[in-house]
Amino acid sequence: REAAVLGVPTYSMFAGPRPLVDAWLEHEGAIRRVDTVAQLEELARLGPREPALLDLNGLRKRARAIEDVFVATTLEVGGSRKP
Repeated sequence: REAAVLGVPTYSMFAGPRPLVDAWLEHEGAIRRVDTVAQLEELARLGPREPALLDLNGLRKRARAIEDVFVATTLEVGGSRKP
C-alpha cells in the first residue's frame, strides 16, 4: 500500500476482507488486486518487466506530504491525551 501511494506499480494478493484503503487505491488505479490463480499465472507468463521510470522528484514530494500529514496527526493525537 505504501508503494502504491508513492506511485510504484503495485499488486495486492491480500486474502482477507478487502480493506477500504485497498478499494480506494484500486479505484485510483494505484493498485491491482490479484484474486485468482489464473491472474497470477498471467503475471508469471508475462515475466519480469523493465522497471518503470519513476519520477523521483514527484515521489519525494508525495512522501514529504504524507510525512507532514502523519507528523501533524501524531502530534495532534499525542497532544490531546491527558497524562
